[in-house]
Amino acid sequence: MAYSKETLRFADSLVFQYATFDKVDKRFVLDETTIPDFDIHALSALIVNDNPSLANEACGCDNPAWNKMQHAMFKFMNSTAADDQIEFAHTWKEGVASYCMFEIHDLLDRALEDYNFERRVA
Repeated sequence: MAYSKETLRFADSLVFQYATFDKVDKRFVLDETTIPDFDIHALSALIVNDNPSLANEACGCDNPAWNKMQHAMFKFMNSTAADDQIEFAHTWKEGVASYCMFEIHDLLDRALEDYNFERRVA
């Protein structure tokens, strides 16, 4: 998939910020579980912005998290409570991010390869 320069720059910044040097493998590695949720959500937002068909799938019934997302949306639409709004936003972000996780892994792996190549450790 072709990503925008903004998406590629953001992925590079995540690798720069969260990659650590592995002395055994003698290269930088990235444990994606160390990346905070808000950064993963931001990256998934950039990815779906670059690919409208993926955005359509991520926000629809093709997404395994759709039932949870739909429930949060209906609860939010039928309520005036701020907690329901917060829960809806969190659930929706998590659902879209989980659907885009393959793209996120691919993008971060490419950025990590470039990072290692630039530092001549790979």
